[in-house]
Amino acid sequence: MIDVEAATEKGIYVANVPDYGIDEVSDHVLAFILAQSRRLFAYHSHVAQGGWDFKAVDIPVRASKTRVGLIGFGNIARRLAKKLLAIGYQVCSYDPYLSEQAIRAKGVTPVSLEELLQTSDYISIHVPLVKETRHLISSPEFAMMKPSAFLINAARGPIVNENALLEALNKKHIAGAALDVTETEPLPEHHPLRQMPNVLITPHAAWYSEDALVEIRRKACQNILDVMKTGKPTYLVNR
Repeated sequence: MIDVEAATEKGIYVANVPDYGIDEVSDHVLAFILAQSRRLFAYHSHVAQGGWDFKAVDIPVRASKTRVGLIGFGNIARRLAKKLLAIGYQVCSYDPYLSEQAIRAKGVTPVSLEELLQTSDYISIHVPLVKETRHLISSPEFAMMKPSAFLINAARGPIVNENALLEALNKKHIAGAALDVTETEPLPEHHPLRQMPNVLITPHAAWYSEDALVEIRRKACQNILDVMKTGKPTYLVNR
């Protein structure tokens, strides 16, 4: 991690690439939602064990009867919302830094964090990891969720209190989780989350594609070229 305050004090620019992989991450989260909505992994497990009964899993619910709550409404969440709405999902969002009008303009219902947690079937996290968002989702938040709710985190691992998540899963306060990020990465080999049948985990891969690899390198180089040409990088962190 770069100490941005120290760099700023010394007049050093800190730049990043905040807008790469938007399609990839939104697709990844959408895949999590669709896979769970249609019970794909439960069906696969059932068939792999020799079964052949469509009633062997919890009955699916139509997209039009399903609410997806987006915590944060930045670039990735907006792209995801567009895809979800096209399929027919109900979409709401909580973002204290945006006006209700800005959220409604994208066809999404603005709500409080409490309402989002209490009413959403899928809760997807789309905020950066800063002091205010560390353990944003912990025991009090899990207690507000529906027992049928499914938590998705493809943002940053420490936004979710992992011990609280384990407790919520073990006590069936929520139905399951899909994680592309964890508090400790790599996730320890014998971590209990790896063994839970109602938890889907990918290895911080949501951003990954051939095009995203090119995009992040090109934009990082563009930051350097911009400093040489104009004196400032395009994606300046310490403004």
